[in-house]
Parts: sequence; C-alpha cells; structure tokens
Amino acid sequence: IYLVFSNRINLKSKFNKLILYFIILCLLFFISSILSNYTVISIKYPVFYLRYIFFSACILYFLKKEETNFENFFKIFFYTYSFVIVDSLIQFIFTKDLFLIPKPSNLRVTGVFGDELILGSYLSRLFPFYLISMIILKDKIKYYNFVFFVLIVLNIFVIGISGERTALFYALLTIILCIISKVSLRKIILVSTTFSLLAL
Repeated sequence: IYLVFSNRINLKSKFNKLILYFIILCLLFFISSILSNYTVISIKYPVFYLRYIFFSACILYFLKKEETNFENFFKIFFYTYSFVIVDSLIQFIFTKDLFLIPKPSNLRVTGVFGDELILGSYLSRLFPFYLISMIILKDKIKYYNFVFFVLIVLNIFVIGISGERTALFYALLTIILCIISKVSLRKIILVSTTFSLLAL
C-alpha cells in the first residue's frame, strides 16, 4: 500500500481503471448496507472486499519486479500449503493435529484452524496457486509425477473431509480448468482426482 501511494509502483492504466471500478462497486455495496435494516451486520462485508484490490496490486507488483526470486516464493507457499494438508490428515486419523488441536466434531476436520470451519475454503481457494507452484518447481522435485499424484489426491481428500461442499466444487472446477489448459498433465490429474473422489 505504501509503495503504491508513494508512487514507487507505477501500475498500468488498465489496472488503475479496474481499481476505480472496484472501488465504485464497494461504495455501492456500502451505501446499500447503510440503507438496509441490518446496517451493523451488513456494513462490514463491503469494507473487507477492499482487500482484493491490495491482493491484486501485490501480485502485479511481484510479476513486474524482475529481481523477485519466484522460486523461493513458490517454495515457501508450497511447503506451507503442504503442511496444512498433512496436519489435517493427522487430525483426521488421530483426532488431534500436530498442535494437539482436536476435531470439533466427528464429521468435520479443521486442522490448524481450530474451531473455525474454513479448512476447505482455505485449501480450495489457494489450490490454483498450489498447482502453479508444483508446475514451476517441476525440475526441483524428485519423482515429480508421483509427488504430483499424491499431493493432488491428498488435497482433494482433505477438502472432502472438511465437509465443505462449495470448497470441493471450487477444487474440482480448478481441476477441470487445469485439464483443459495443461495437456501434458491431463492423464495424471484425471487419475489422481478420480482416485481421491473414490477414497471419499
């Protein structure tokens, strides 16, 4: 935010227009919330929508910054995301995760998120970045096809046992888009997805 407003980041004009349109949209949401019968409850949502502007600007900044070491960035993301999956599986098997957080119920797995039922949402929304990081790190991962297969199976399985149907839909939608765009990995993605759904 500081770099944008100090003009140290010169964003493209099209992106500036997109930001303007998004701010207008948030303003309309804000006005609608004020005029609603539940002002206190509904007014918080338009405010939090603004984070998408900063998130988009951050991604654009990293894409334009040549000296950024993408490999290190994706490695950190890859291992962090993988840890959440493994931690959730441990909670599913032993009823407690690595931080001794118990399952809130017999049917739902939450992993590191404790009482918050957002594990599936977290994994499904970051799943595209996870696939991208795996593809980018292809030359750095030994036995890549096997690792790729196992991690997709575990990812879909954990999203399934989180009990969030919408999250599972998002994950499967990502899989479909990946199959369409990444022909070379189509077979392994299809097999791993089918295997994980059968496991559920």
